[in-house]
Amino acid sequence: MLLVWLLATLAMQTAPVSPAPFSTPTPPPPPPATTPVRYYLAALARMKETREPKFALYHASIDVQNGTVFARRMPNGVLYLRIANQYDGPTHAEFSIFTSSGNPTYAAKPQGYPVAATRLSLLNATWSGLYDWIRYGFEGDPSTGTPPPASALAARAASKLRIISIVSSFGLAYYNVADGGERRCANGDRGREMILSPLGDEYAHPLRGATIDEDTGLFCTMHFIAPVVAGPAFGAAGADVTVHLAQFQGYYLAQDERIDIVGEAREGQVDRVVSIIRFDRFSFPDRI
Repeated sequence: MLLVWLLATLAMQTAPVSPAPFSTPTPPPPPPATTPVRYYLAALARMKETREPKFALYHASIDVQNGTVFARRMPNGVLYLRIANQYDGPTHAEFSIFTSSGNPTYAAKPQGYPVAATRLSLLNATWSGLYDWIRYGFEGDPSTGTPPPASALAARAASKLRIISIVSSFGLAYYNVADGGERRCANGDRGREMILSPLGDEYAHPLRGATIDEDTGLFCTMHFIAPVVAGPAFGAAGADVTVHLAQFQGYYLAQDERIDIVGEAREGQVDRVVSIIRFDRFSFPDRI
């Protein structure tokens, strides 16, 4: 009897236990650094460390699809630039550009014409120009600007403060941030898109997206909207603008822009015009 009892006891102790029902483990939350808001804030912090040249010389070209581009120097010395939704006329224009940090007015020489003055945002490849594009639209900064600082040290300090101010205007006080998924930068680097929703008036806060280069932590693409001034051929219109950014000799500048204008066309006119602006041949002199 004792032997039977021992064998029964051992059998009960070694009997297999039925497994618990299968369940997928709950993944841990992502670390704070990878949440969209923190990822975006980290990129803004990196952007504040970029530099803007005191002076910049470069070449710009415009190619227009479904429209025309007219550029010349007006008798008063101001640049005339018109992108129109019509078929008859030139579709290409080239410029030599000279910008001075802190001054919204810069020099543009259309091919075949003398040098002209302008504040138009779309030809200014600097960070200040991009900010004016986003903040003020096509016409650029309406203020008179400030003269360039006399010393190199003062110029660097002024440039640093200006970039910090510009980047801060893209912050969480003005936008909600959501993850838009993986994207490619223009140079082929892996990036992550941040989708931005304005807190308030859409044109007062027109930034709609920013792709962050995963290698550098910097913006490689920015997407925003801009109102378009109505003309005789185009009624009420708006533009979707995409700007690709890149480093040139240590400065972070616009590489190219795509301007997609959609509006209420007059009779016989197209209702969409796409313009591609490219920047190259950069140089950065120390003085004028």
